Amino acid sequence: MKDTFVYLLHPSWRSLWNRDRGSRGSGTIKNAVIFTLGALFWVGIFYLFFRVLSYFQGVEAIGSILAVKLLTMITVVFFSLLVFSNIVTALSAFYLSDELVLLHSMPLSLERIYLAKFTETLFSSSWMIVLFGMPVFGAYGVVYRASWDYYGAVLLGFVPMLVIAAAAGIICTMGLVRLFPARRTKEILVLLSILVLVSLYLLFRFLQPERLFEEAELDRFINFLAMVKTPTSVYLPSHWLTEFLVPLLFGEPGEPLFHFMLLASTAMALVTIGLWVGERIY
Repeated sequence: MKDTFVYLLHPSWRSLWNRDRGSRGSGTIKNAVIFTLGALFWVGIFYLFFRVLSYFQGVEAIGSILAVKLLTMITVVFFSLLVFSNIVTALSAFYLSDELVLLHSMPLSLERIYLAKFTETLFSSSWMIVLFGMPVFGAYGVVYRASWDYYGAVLLGFVPMLVIAAAAGIICTMGLVRLFPARRTKEILVLLSILVLVSLYLLFRFLQPERLFEEAELDRFINFLAMVKTPTSVYLPSHWLTEFLVPLLFGEPGEPLFHFMLLASTAMALVTIGLWVGERIY
């Protein structure tokens, strides 16, 4: 089964490899520019959160509370983006890919095809969000002088989080395609993607993060954050991830192992449920 699984993933990895090898001349310059802009954006995210969290640290009594509240909001946003990204990616991987006709004509079990497409969807939809999310968690670790256990927990906690988002996104996609044609669903999701991007951009400009480098604006941001109700629930994986990281970050009492087990068991359960749903409606 392992050899078949690797074989099914081979076209995706080969396509990525050929694209990289084909990047010569102007393509190489383009990649260098994209890499440089991405690195600058990564550093900018880190510095922004480093400054905000450093200011929180100097606020007596409620500084750590605000930091936890901000972390909770961040994990909710990350999880929401991951689920939506997986829904969009799963539509192409499971229903619109050119290789699907060949795969389904081969003597392969649906389980192997599902797991291969699941892995492809997970990596394709998550890598960018994870890449630009790491500086946020890195800033938390640097400001609060977290131990290496915290950084290991970030990497460990994100694994089941990504699996949960991928499984949930794939199940949602199968449900949508069950109700609507795949290409019509794609058009709807593309429109929703544009609306989400525009909304995020408008929110970003409304918040004007560059003004957070001013002390007066940081005070206003603290007041705003203190008044905002945290959009979370004890049943959300984002909440479990936060509860897994906070004790290791601040050295406070908590139940990190329990919340990690919630993440891990839910990830395994959703993969199994997704396979069960796939066998019936895919």
